[in-house]
Amino acid sequence: MKLSQSIFLAAIASLTASTTAYSTNEAIQLNFYSDSQCTKYIGESDHAWPYLDADPSFPEDTCLKFSQPSGTASLNLAGAYFYGSSTPVAAYCTLYTGFSCDGGEQATTVYHQSGRGCVSTRSPQGNYLWKSARCYFGTA
Repeated sequence: MKLSQSIFLAAIASLTASTTAYSTNEAIQLNFYSDSQCTKYIGESDHAWPYLDADPSFPEDTCLKFSQPSGTASLNLAGAYFYGSSTPVAAYCTLYTGFSCDGGEQATTVYHQSGRGCVSTRSPQGNYLWKSARCYFGTA
């Protein structure tokens, strides 16, 4: 295989990995990136619906805990889905520095369309990693 073909295949694989792919009963997907512009995908954190019912709103008391991959510089809300639907909808998440949606610092990431809402993986004041989130359907 030629070097140019290898580079092309690696580029295609990178683009494919960064797309939002719905999985059964998925509610929220956070993507992680190694750069500050949310372009170099390195991992994700998927969160399923906590209840199997037809309630179209995500329970507001649900705290989503996540661990960021090593080398993460930015993250975004890559997808939000109503129960039983694979069509992404507008949503936003408030990020917290504590594991139980607590901690003194917060930030918000939004999803209205792919590629929006990129935020740093660290809080601006204390330089702490975001560790949990509460997410809501609609616009912030």
